[in-house]
Amino acid sequence: MENENCLMGMKCPKCGEADTLFIDSMCMFKITDDGSEPVGGVEWTDDSTCRCGGCDHVATVAAFTVPE
Repeated sequence: MENENCLMGMKCPKCGEADTLFIDSMCMFKITDDGSEPVGGVEWTDDSTCRCGGCDHVATVAAFTVPE
């Protein structure tokens, strides 16, 4: 089944895994002395590091993006 949300158009180029990918991303946090809480969403680029949850293959997000 193809992804329809956050991982739409993505899969591992080595094994084809499309369910679980680990992406090095950026997000903003509000930090106080009492703790932290996320602000906004999570962002990544084509140059972000991506690791397959099935075979541990590591490459850029661009390499995990399936051509249309």
